[in-house]
Amino acid sequence: MTVSVTNNQAIDATDSTNATITNSGTISAAAAKTIEFEATAGNVTSGATVNNNLGGTITGATNTIKTNLRTTNTTINNSGLISVTGTGRAIGPGAGRDTGTVINNNSTGVIVKTSTADNDGEVLELGDSGTITNSGQIRNDTSPSNSAINLKGDNNTLILRDKGIVVGKIVSGGTGNKLQLQHGFGRAYFYETSGVLTLEDLSGNVVVKGSAGSVALGAQETVDELLGLRTSNLRAAFKRYAASPKLSGTGIIWGETFGYRSKRQGTSNLLKYETNAWGLNFIQPITTNLDLVLSLETNKLSLQEDHDVTRKGFFSGLSVSEYPVFGRNKFTAGGFALGGVGWYDSRRQVLTNTTTSGLLDLNANFKSFELITGGNIGYNFKLPKRASAKNSLQNKLDTELGFTLGGSHTGDYNEGTLFFWEDRSLLQGSLYLQEQFSYELDERTGIKLGVEIEHRKVLNGKEQEYKVKETRVVSSEGRNFENSISGNLDFNYKTPYGLAYFQLQHRISDQSRGTLGGGIGVKFRF
Repeated sequence: MTVSVTNNQAIDATDSTNATITNSGTISAAAAKTIEFEATAGNVTSGATVNNNLGGTITGATNTIKTNLRTTNTTINNSGLISVTGTGRAIGPGAGRDTGTVINNNSTGVIVKTSTADNDGEVLELGDSGTITNSGQIRNDTSPSNSAINLKGDNNTLILRDKGIVVGKIVSGGTGNKLQLQHGFGRAYFYETSGVLTLEDLSGNVVVKGSAGSVALGAQETVDELLGLRTSNLRAAFKRYAASPKLSGTGIIWGETFGYRSKRQGTSNLLKYETNAWGLNFIQPITTNLDLVLSLETNKLSLQEDHDVTRKGFFSGLSVSEYPVFGRNKFTAGGFALGGVGWYDSRRQVLTNTTTSGLLDLNANFKSFELITGGNIGYNFKLPKRASAKNSLQNKLDTELGFTLGGSHTGDYNEGTLFFWEDRSLLQGSLYLQEQFSYELDERTGIKLGVEIEHRKVLNGKEQEYKVKETRVVSSEGRNFENSISGNLDFNYKTPYGLAYFQLQHRISDQSRGTLGGGIGVKFRF
């Protein structure tokens, strides 16, 4: 149904009590006040409700839904379109202040001002003790620098939720007004405001004054975890190399592909993420016990609320796989020291009222330098040999106790003109205990089963300094420690020219994260 007039008031509810208007069609007026909730002298208009359903349109050239000084407790529920195409507001008083107005703009709702004839006019205005809850779009299409919402009076609350869009400034003209953000934990946003507002983030983010801004620290908070994953992956490669059958001769090289996928479930103070990585490891013997190592990796980190970070990097250094110490080779020692560089490309989407779309894509490129080292002592227990068709088969049990130290330094960088990150250095250490059982199926084929427990902790560099616009913040988000257990299954096959293997590893931790990894490798002469 369509209700349309060429002059004032398509619907006049002056001096009414508890009037209800439900629209699924079109209500429009070519002149002033499409729906009027004003009150004449000495009277009050109270308790009115407007339900503009999905597909419904309420539009006007001037003051589409108009209240005034004696309008109280009006509720407007919008899932369609409410627009003003000329002067005035889409919703609000023509003069003075209304009281207790509640505007619920749902996810499909659009409330918009389209005409440049009245640049100073906002889209919505509240008098006293009102509430606006937005999950849809509130837009001043004349310009983002013009006002979208004016909390003209006192004790109003503006709640911005979910992926709701606001285009245009948020103005507080009175006292006791609140801006509450509920976009979800980890969502980055920046809203330009004017006047005095009490800021609250209902999702647990840190909201920064000087307008209203928040940025998730996912790329910074996960530095220790991802460095720990890379360290664990390299340590597993060294273990596979040391446990593989030794080849005689010169020109021996170990090469392997690897990949892993790790997921962390979000909590009230930790972001949910998923990371996927793949790469290549090469180990070249220099002497009997000293090896040259090169590891190449590319990684994608996907954080909740539209934030992705990709990394390409490498590690290079030296390792001592198994050096006999005493006890007829039963006791061994080993270690490694590697340095590397990582290049990062970050992209996040920000909710903001400073662009015509209400969204802003921010990109940043930065670099980190990393160093990892570790050592271990091991004990090899050989089980009784088994006879085979050609030779006797030797099974064994390996126990390893070790430690690692990992450090990273990330230089300062910025994301557009909104978020500025100070450089950060981090140092962490871990202790681990590993057991591995090697079983030879025949002269060429073998399997390995292993289990490892590890405790990791950040020793220094827990804090990250950053700025939102000009406001400086110091944060220590993240748990900064982890207890984990992992298991691995390896399948080895000897060829006349070397060794081929397949490996699968699964890891869980007390941070509710599961890591699944695997790889295919060869050790050969060339």
